[in-house]
Formats: sequence, C-alpha cells, structure tokens
Amino acid sequence: MDEKETGASEKKTRKAPNKDETIEKDAKKMEQGQSELAVVENKIDKLTEVITLLVQTISVAYSQKPSETEDDFIEKALASDEIRAKIIAEYLKNLTNNDTVRVLSGEVGATPLTPAPKPKNLADAKKLAELLIKR
Repeated sequence: MDEKETGASEKKTRKAPNKDETIEKDAKKMEQGQSELAVVENKIDKLTEVITLLVQTISVAYSQKPSETEDDFIEKALASDEIRAKIIAEYLKNLTNNDTVRVLSGEVGATPLTPAPKPKNLADAKKLAELLIKR
C-alpha cells in the first residue's frame, strides 16, 4: 500500500461525531464557562464592596472639619523653641549652599581673593598634591 491508499483508508475508518457526543461536549463547555463566570461575578461583587467602603471612608474624611487651621498650626510650631531652631537652622543651611564655590576638597567655601598657588616645578606640585589629599 502506498501513502495515498493508507490515508484514504484512515479517512474511511474515522467516524463523524454523532450528535449526542457533540451535544455532551458543548454542555460540558457551557458548564465550565458558567462556573468561570460565577467566579468572576464573585470577584466583581467583592471589589464592589471594597470600592463602596473606600468611597464611604473618603466621603467621611472630607466631610469632617479640620481640628485646626494652618495658621493655628504655624503659631503652635513657632511657639516651640526646638521647632523654631530647626526651621532657622534649615533656612541658614539653604542660604550657605546657594551661590557658593566648591573648592577641591569638596567643601563649600567663598570665592578666593587670590588665585590658587601654581607649582613651579615637580617637587612643588607633589607638595601641593599631598596637602590637598591630606585635607
């Protein structure tokens, strides 16, 4: 037998699915789809409950009046010596970091009045480098 005859005989032996088998398969698929749908609907119901709780919580939070205004808070903060000192320290720190020159050591410094010393030979350059590294 050659390949054509083998293929033809296989086609003859295959049966067409009968209507009962097709109906059973379709019913099983439908049941699976319905159970998956029930799971999804359950998840949607739970998410709806969570969203409802969030909306209620947010609406309650917005409906409440603040216990103190911003001005009251600032007055109380400035009345505390510790808080006032921290605010002033932060302010001064920000002032010193603006528009200043960074020197080679990485520290913030003022603009130098004289130019930096330039080494005249290799020995002077070595000494200057050692000073900068030791800082």
